[in-house]
Amino acid sequence: LGYTTINPVFVAGHIKELLEAKSIVNKTAPAAELNDVQAIYSFPKSSLWKNTVYPKADESNWFISGTAAYWNSLNGFSPNTNKNFQLLKDDLTDLNYRYLYTTSREKDFAAINVSTDYSGFGSYYIPRIKGVFVLHQLRLLLGNDLFAKCMQKIHENFREKDITTSDIVSIFEKTTGKDLKEFFSQWLNADGVPKVKIITETEKKDSSWTVTVKVNQIGKVYHFISTISFEMDKATIVKQVEVTKPEQSFSFNFNSTPIATVFNAGNDIPVDKQFFYTFTNFYDDFANTRIIYGTNSEIEAQHTLALRFSKTLADRFTEKILPVFESHDLVVLGNTAYNCLTEKIAKIYNIRIDKNSFIWQGKTYADSDDGIFLALPNPYNKKHVIYLFSANSSLQLYQMLKSMQRMPGFAIFKSDQIVSKGYITE
Repeated sequence: LGYTTINPVFVAGHIKELLEAKSIVNKTAPAAELNDVQAIYSFPKSSLWKNTVYPKADESNWFISGTAAYWNSLNGFSPNTNKNFQLLKDDLTDLNYRYLYTTSREKDFAAINVSTDYSGFGSYYIPRIKGVFVLHQLRLLLGNDLFAKCMQKIHENFREKDITTSDIVSIFEKTTGKDLKEFFSQWLNADGVPKVKIITETEKKDSSWTVTVKVNQIGKVYHFISTISFEMDKATIVKQVEVTKPEQSFSFNFNSTPIATVFNAGNDIPVDKQFFYTFTNFYDDFANTRIIYGTNSEIEAQHTLALRFSKTLADRFTEKILPVFESHDLVVLGNTAYNCLTEKIAKIYNIRIDKNSFIWQGKTYADSDDGIFLALPNPYNKKHVIYLFSANSSLQLYQMLKSMQRMPGFAIFKSDQIVSKGYITE
């Protein structure tokens, strides 16, 4: 997640090998090496805060909602830091995507300027999401012990009491001895998210490699902490960086060849993305979604599947008319052999979907009980979503649609079970 660059030297050295290969072996990404960032992905349960505080006014809703969500993420940590890395990364990614979806449909605003509004989701989600990210950034800035001490003081001093943002900032400053007003303000008193441009340079000298990562902030300058991952042949090494300036460079030395570099590897800051949809968004705009079933072949079978799925979704409309493409979110059912819209979508997004197989992330799925779900921007109107369900057989499509399951940006099905899932990046 975040910003990925591939080492051109590595690519050049392997082009011939790939061209001559008779088949592509699906390579599993190497495990993350977290030696330098252990503290980010560990948090003693004994350090978790207790008790309940209340907002004195709407302006402190970010803390009440954000602290509950972040507590839940940290409480999910286990002794396995690699699992914690994936857990926290997914939680923060989900919030990032939720923020982008919400602000694509509703007006963005500074979290501290929230007011009670039941006409949309923004008044709930925006303060909650910004609250989680400011707490996460504070933990990275201060370290686990000092952060926990601040949170425990807040929940002890204001147990069952009303609290303001000023109270929260004051306790953090008194406990840490640091001036943190601007650090809080950058997340709470402004709308939007950090905009960064990443440039990487790789240089080989003797038997070692130096990777330089240049971070350029566009517009508003944030003070933030993030992670960078460097993929090697046998491991993915994760480092932490602190960004405080409009332009800043970080250099790292390695003894083996770096393959790819990912900035914001743990999704430690929210950023703009083109692909930010998940199936959860379906519930947000339920009334304006239409189901597009296949009419290229087996029309009645495809229609029946759509009707059954519409009942599962509690939707009374099943459409297959072109004008709805641009004006609605769409649930698209069937592979390219059955649904011409699936074929169009697959071509636009360069996804290989055939009648009896599909390829996702370099892996071919050719069994009759394989299927895939994708949440994609509607290419006919990027303000809307396409929820695509494609399967290698009609029976498998039925297995995928017979019940509702929670899914992020993509999911791979084996019969009615999800065997792999994740978020789609650019």
